[in-house]
Amino acid sequence: SVLRAGHTYRVDDLFHASLMGSDNRATRALARSTGVSMDSFVVCMNKTADDLGLMTLSVEEPTGLSEQNVASAADVARLMNAAANNRNIGSVLQMKSYSFSSVNRKRQYTFGNTNKLLSGRWDVEGGKTGYIDESGWCFVARVNDRHGHDLTAVVLGANSNTQRFRQTQKLFDWAFGQLDSRKY
Repeated sequence: SVLRAGHTYRVDDLFHASLMGSDNRATRALARSTGVSMDSFVVCMNKTADDLGLMTLSVEEPTGLSEQNVASAADVARLMNAAANNRNIGSVLQMKSYSFSSVNRKRQYTFGNTNKLLSGRWDVEGGKTGYIDESGWCFVARVNDRHGHDLTAVVLGANSNTQRFRQTQKLFDWAFGQLDSRKY
């Protein structure tokens, strides 16, 4: 975590740290900033999942660090598409880096996005990494090609950080190749 105990942060900065840097302290602080209990926050997360039609998604805590947080690859893709289509979330997911200062101690923080596809050949509309021992290295990304075709790929259980990005690139290469072969 880039965040330090005793420092005060703006909610927007925590939002960036959570989405871009996968900072779990920032995610927990965001949940606490809502003024509801952690249990109530989780209930709201599950209600939002239901509202989005994500029938296999079940959240037990907000960071994603619990093996009891579960979802199918299809629901992870649907969630990414909803996030990428949200102006506030989508714009943060597309940023390569972000800098901010703590409010009370003026310490400067800079971090990069964990999504390594942002430096690739596609127009990335959103992406999110994840890792816990039980599920391995995971990644979801939504990109579009030079013809404006949107594709979303989900890789679950990769063997390494590098592998999750390689597998995602292979999926996109194959899918865009299929589209190219149809001469749209």
